Amino acid sequence: MRWPWLWRWESAVAVVAVVAAAAAFWVTVNARFLEYPYWLGVQKADFILGPVFVGLYWHHRRPDNRLGLMMIALGLVFIPYILESIRSPYAFTIGTMVEAVYIPLALAIVLAFPDGRLDGRAERLILAGVVLGYTLPYLVWLLVSPEQLIPRLSLSGCRALCPRNPFAVGSTPSWYPQSVDFLRAALISVDLATVGLLVWKFVTGTPPRRRALAVGAPIAMCYLLAQSTYQTLQLVDAHFGGATSQNLNGPLQWVIAGFRAAPWYGFLFALIAAELFAGRALRGLVGDSRGRPSLRELRACCAGRWGIRGCGSASGGPRVAPGRARMARCSRRQGPVRSSRR
Repeated sequence: MRWPWLWRWESAVAVVAVVAAAAAFWVTVNARFLEYPYWLGVQKADFILGPVFVGLYWHHRRPDNRLGLMMIALGLVFIPYILESIRSPYAFTIGTMVEAVYIPLALAIVLAFPDGRLDGRAERLILAGVVLGYTLPYLVWLLVSPEQLIPRLSLSGCRALCPRNPFAVGSTPSWYPQSVDFLRAALISVDLATVGLLVWKFVTGTPPRRRALAVGAPIAMCYLLAQSTYQTLQLVDAHFGGATSQNLNGPLQWVIAGFRAAPWYGFLFALIAAELFAGRALRGLVGDSRGRPSLRELRACCAGRWGIRGCGSASGGPRVAPGRARMARCSRRQGPVRSSRR
C-alpha cells in the first residue's frame, strides 16, 4: 500500500511541471530575439514534462528503482532554463548556465539505466570526467567568454547578437579558442566512452538487462553519437557552422535537438516492454501448467504466511503434482481454498 503523502508529493510535482512547461513555452515563443522561438519553446516545455512524467510513471511502477527519481530531478532542474528566453543579460546568462548542468545529469541517467544506480568504476569515472572535464571548465569559461554569450545547445541561438554576458571578467584572453577546443574534446571523449560502456553492458549483461538495453539505449546512443559527430566537425574545421557548411550543419543541429529530448521516452518504452514480457511469461506459465493451481489459487495462497520450502514426498513415496502439494499444505495452515478449476 502506498501512503497518501506519496500521492500528494507526486501530484504536486506533476502540477509544478505542467505550470513550468506552460510558462517556458509562452515566454520562449514571445522571445523575438531568438532564432527559433517556437521550436525552442516546444523543446523547453518537453525538457520539463518528458523527464518528470516518465520519471513519475517509472517511480510508480518501480518504487525501489531510483531511475524515476533521477528523471524527475532532471526535469525540475530544467525549470531555470526558462531564463534563457528572457532578454535581460543576467537572466539570459543564468539560463545558459543550466546547459552546463544538463550534460552530467543526463549522462548519469543514461549510465544508471536500467537498474537506477551506477554499478561499477567505469560509470563513476565517466561521470567524474564530464564534471571535471566539461561542467566546471564550462562555468569558468563563462567568466572569460566574450561580451555577447552564445548558447551551446542547438536551437538556442539568437537572430542577431545575444544579450551581453554581465559575469565576464575583463577582456577575452588569448587562450579563449583553445579553451573552446578543450570543452569540445572533453565532450567527445565522454560521449564515446558512454556509448562504448552501453555496448559492453549489452554484450555482457543478463537476458533481462539486454532486453531493457535493446529497447531503451539506442535513442540515447544516437544522441551521443550525433553530438560527438557535431563537436568533432567543429573541432577539425573552425569554420564549420558557417555559410559554407550550412547544408550539413542545419540538419545535424535538428537531429541533435530531436535525440536530446528523447532518451527518457526510450526508457519508458523499455519499462512497458518489460511489463508486457512479464505478463506474457506469467500467462504462458499458468496456461501451460498441468495439475497445478490456478492463478486465483496462487494469489490466495501467497496472501497468507505459509512459507513452503519443498513440494511432494521426500521419502520416496508417491509424489503429488507440485502445485497441488503446495495447495494442500497451504490449506492445512489457513483453511481450504476454493479452486477456480472445474
